[in-house]
Amino acid sequence: MFIYADRERRSTLAVTQNLYDALIALRYGDRVRTLWIDAICINQRDEKERRAHIPLMHSIYHQANRVLVWLGQESDDSNRAISKINDVGQQINVKCPPFSNQTLRWSIIKKAAKGSDVRVDDSNMLLPMTDEELATIVRLLSRPWFNRLWVRQEIHQANHILAQCGQSTVPWDYLRKVISVVCYLKHPDYYSSTWKALKKSLMWCTEKRGLSFCQLRIEFEGALCRDPKDRIYGTLGLLTDQTWARRISPNYSKTTTQVYQDVTRFYFQECRDLSILEQCQRGVEFDGHVFAPSWVPDWAMKPPVEKFLVHTRASSHIAPLTIRVVGGTGLRVAGVKVSDIHATRKLGIISSSPIDHVIKAIRKATRDVNLPDGTFNEPLVEVYARTLSCNDLAENYEPPAPAEARPSLEKIKQTLRQIHQDADPISHVDWGCIDHIKSWAIGRSLVLVWAGGRVLVGLVPLTARRGDAICVLLGSDIPMMLRPFTEGYDERLQTFVTRYTVVGGCYIEDISHGQAILGPLPPNIRAVRYWGHQPGFKNMDTGEVSGVDPRFGDLGINPPTLGDFQQWLRRDRWARLEVDAGKLKANIDVYVLE
Repeated sequence: MFIYADRERRSTLAVTQNLYDALIALRYGDRVRTLWIDAICINQRDEKERRAHIPLMHSIYHQANRVLVWLGQESDDSNRAISKINDVGQQINVKCPPFSNQTLRWSIIKKAAKGSDVRVDDSNMLLPMTDEELATIVRLLSRPWFNRLWVRQEIHQANHILAQCGQSTVPWDYLRKVISVVCYLKHPDYYSSTWKALKKSLMWCTEKRGLSFCQLRIEFEGALCRDPKDRIYGTLGLLTDQTWARRISPNYSKTTTQVYQDVTRFYFQECRDLSILEQCQRGVEFDGHVFAPSWVPDWAMKPPVEKFLVHTRASSHIAPLTIRVVGGTGLRVAGVKVSDIHATRKLGIISSSPIDHVIKAIRKATRDVNLPDGTFNEPLVEVYARTLSCNDLAENYEPPAPAEARPSLEKIKQTLRQIHQDADPISHVDWGCIDHIKSWAIGRSLVLVWAGGRVLVGLVPLTARRGDAICVLLGSDIPMMLRPFTEGYDERLQTFVTRYTVVGGCYIEDISHGQAILGPLPPNIRAVRYWGHQPGFKNMDTGEVSGVDPRFGDLGINPPTLGDFQQWLRRDRWARLEVDAGKLKANIDVYVLE
């Protein structure tokens, strides 16, 4: 590309073909147009300049008069897709669900005889478009732009956005509304891995919301960026707490390992929370990739699981007793060991597994529900139903999640019975239930654990093996799988210490809500999810739901303190209380993670 200083002087600037196409399409034919384009206005080869501009990106996009989204050249009927999005965007009103236990609602807006708008609210109604028109829109939404990491915070901060493809344009609000509805449509390929990947790459477009640091990898693990350090730097503008963005200084001269380790240490220091350990799905080599130390998430690696566990409170709301980096690579934490793994049952379910493969895997793993007389071991059916779905069930939300959002316990149990009963279950089972189980089973195995004289069933990382320890760490919402690898006398701690590597988080219903530390829940209390993902406790006698653990009263914490803590939880779901370890129902040990 030629750059002219005047009629006599010119220089060249190398740009990508996509950017060149954009410059040709965006320029006016009759007057000067001023554009700020990061790939041109920031010297991408100057590390110091890039480092200085990253903290400014929030302000640049937020204060811009308008942000232009270049989707590429016209192709694959994109003009027709843009035209239809403009048309449909004017005809529908969309209310995005703020939390996961609500479903998206949309209204068709029709003109009445006198010109006023009439809204027909029915999320099952058909969109005003043909299958062919929907196909052109899906092709447009499958373009690489939607899967780029950096554009997410740019769109999040912008106030006025116009998308352009070739010479066709569409307001972002129209595009957002159509994306919202398309993501929820029961498309013929709804349960396919390709359709799920498309939905995942688009969901960020549907609403503006800040994220916690723990959510970054969950939300954006599939997004594309050239430098793995941008997994951190390219998402700072999306954080709810912008003090993080101001205090984490981008430094491209560091190695990726250094960047990830530094930001994880900063997280532990600031948040006093260990739940991010669930995202450290390692312990042994996985797919030929090793990343150390094991307590640092590898944001550059695609997680082996489809869903992370976010709806449990394994250590209740209790703050860590200790959380300190020792010796450069060790992390000192405290918790209680529940048991060692005694046996695992591989499920072998991956994202591309067809439904018949998933059914066979479930049947094989749960074969012991069958009794010799042809009936079922009903208590075990329920245990497997809760475990395979990670108890992510409609009735465990408050208010209960609608049927189209989450299956009920009874539906999952019925599906398990059909899998074992029917010679050809694929034609009878609820595909939604199978898909729900599959989403939690990807990257995990069933495990059997003997603890307290009982057999516990759980879902654990694929890399878990016999002898791994199941522990509940204070400050972690998720029970953790730890692998012992060395034992010796620690001069700093003045005691013998076993060192562990992190294998990953696991789901075991009987220890997922503080039972290992505080004892069982009272008979009239049930763990639920309310305010969206927030774990809480429902009094079945009164119907009251509270975020505060009812067992805290046994720890001698006075009611005013608990009342203040309830208000704190409303503001910050990661809030935790400092508790005297001597009052807990378990002996707390110190672990060093390497």
